Amino acid sequence: HLLLIGDGPELKNLKSKVKSQKLENVVYFPGFLENASRYLPAFDVFVLPSVKEGLPYTLLEAQAAPIPIIATAVGAVSSIIEDKTTGLLIPPEDVDKLAEAIEYAYHHRAEMQTMAEQGKAKISAKNSIQKMIDKTVEVYKENKNLQATSYKLKPTTYLRWYSVHLLKSFDIARNSRARQNTAEIARPCQSQTYHIGLLSRYQ
Repeated sequence: HLLLIGDGPELKNLKSKVKSQKLENVVYFPGFLENASRYLPAFDVFVLPSVKEGLPYTLLEAQAAPIPIIATAVGAVSSIIEDKTTGLLIPPEDVDKLAEAIEYAYHHRAEMQTMAEQGKAKISAKNSIQKMIDKTVEVYKENKNLQATSYKLKPTTYLRWYSVHLLKSFDIARNSRARQNTAEIARPCQSQTYHIGLLSRYQ
């Protein structure tokens, strides 16, 4: 089963193609979802086929889940995913390579899960809440003229809010409520099928 999470001008066209191929029972379009990370436990593999990216927060959430990842090597993605170690990297706009990667993930589930666990260990070591706070404090110390007025918060208040926000995001996959939310999106799927979560803006 393929779940395409997101929205955009190509959504109508994609739905039409799925209908023409009679794939409505295996391809689902839940559209834009608030806090989409809560659905991550429903997936066997997470796919991010972006043409361009900055540093996608969704990959950090997928690593924290943890679930196997396939992503395009654009922007700062390669700084998050190490090919064949913490996930699979493919060239952007290469449909054949994307299909090959998904097929590989399907036939090598144990290996992909090992990559996912290694990815989680990496994100835990490099992106802990305390490290993020320490690095942010360093920026303030190195740039004494930097103001936090644009946030209408004092620096210490902003850091506190930021750390709580991140903590909630990274812990969401372990939350019991996350497991309940997973059931909502996985309900149409059979228990023995392979679930692919694909997050994108259709453009």
